[in-house]
Amino acid sequence: MARCIFQDDLSDWRHEAERMRDIYRNSALCIAATAAHNGNEGLFHDWNEDPRFLVESGAKGEFFQDDGHALLYLPKGTYKCSFHPASAEKVIDSSPLNSRVWVAQERYLSPRVVHFTQAGLFWDCPTSFIYETHPTLQTACCKWSDHKSLKQLTNEIKSGLSSVSTRDQFDSDRIYRSWLDFRHFYTQCSMTRKSDVLIALRGIALDICGILKDKLVFGLWQKRLIEDLSWYQRTSGPGLKLRRSYWRAPSWSWASSAGHIRRRVTDIRGRREVVEILRHPIERDNAADWQLHSIFLRCRLISLRI
Repeated sequence: MARCIFQDDLSDWRHEAERMRDIYRNSALCIAATAAHNGNEGLFHDWNEDPRFLVESGAKGEFFQDDGHALLYLPKGTYKCSFHPASAEKVIDSSPLNSRVWVAQERYLSPRVVHFTQAGLFWDCPTSFIYETHPTLQTACCKWSDHKSLKQLTNEIKSGLSSVSTRDQFDSDRIYRSWLDFRHFYTQCSMTRKSDVLIALRGIALDICGILKDKLVFGLWQKRLIEDLSWYQRTSGPGLKLRRSYWRAPSWSWASSAGHIRRRVTDIRGRREVVEILRHPIERDNAADWQLHSIFLRCRLISLRI
């Protein structure tokens, strides 16, 4: 699959950006030059000098399991082997390619991805995530969570493997927590056009909207608005800015921030009575529509001295 956007053509860019969700989710396969720093490096790289040993296969042979079925077929040749699989966090999540916000969406939307990494090939599809040197080992590939990634959970829902078909609270909470983990990863990625922060998330947002039966407004879920307003960001580090010098979202949205957004999951189901949303915001691209972008809340005030 290949896509072409005319450089410096804003109208063509807008047209293609709107189509990205359908293009990637309807693709058969996405081939990712994961280890490449730029368009000149290509797919293939020398393997990292991790502890490996060479195995010579002098003739055709097969290894058999106890039940007699062939487990592995080795043509004649020399093979690099290792005892431990490469870290998906290191060679995929922390790779040059996956440091871009648009790639985060492309990776999520694509049903199948072949990652060409510094450590070899990885295969990612709705049912498997495997490494070429350890094909029988299922590996979790989500730098931002110890649990299943957002893509893995939504794939389970779409395939009917999860009880989310009933849209019960437990499943919705799992999706929401994974969304927050993904958002934390996403806000660490870079982008050429800083105004793309929400546009590059649109395809994923539409996917999750259909599952949660909710609406994303400037990056915050309408039905979980109170929880989503509790975001915060890392406030220390070299070259870290707290706010953008130009408008791209209301100040109450994490998208207005220039920093890495942290997640704060707080169960407030028993406290929602103390905060009432009087009017929800309406998303518009124009910063002058401040009244539409405003949130009106009624809650208890707490005295604070700084």
